[in-house]
Amino acid sequence: MTVYMVHHAPEYAEILARHFEQEYESIRISDTAWFIATEMDMDELDERLADVVDDTELLVIIEISGDFSMQGLPEEQMVWIDEHCEP
Repeated sequence: MTVYMVHHAPEYAEILARHFEQEYESIRISDTAWFIATEMDMDELDERLADVVDDTELLVIIEISGDFSMQGLPEEQMVWIDEHCEP
């Protein structure tokens, strides 16, 4: 399983919230960013999200791997990230 951080344009907040909650194991980390866990590789995920987000809109997908640092997230989100992002 791979964890990705997805950052999107604000106008897609509602539609992507529904999409991520229905299609992936996910947790919202801000109004415009999510961590999602999936078996898809980056290309598959990019193609899937291209069906939801217009290609002229902001969409950034980053694979979470190796060391990373976080602060200021609520406890529920920190626990989810710890459970899914083990090295």
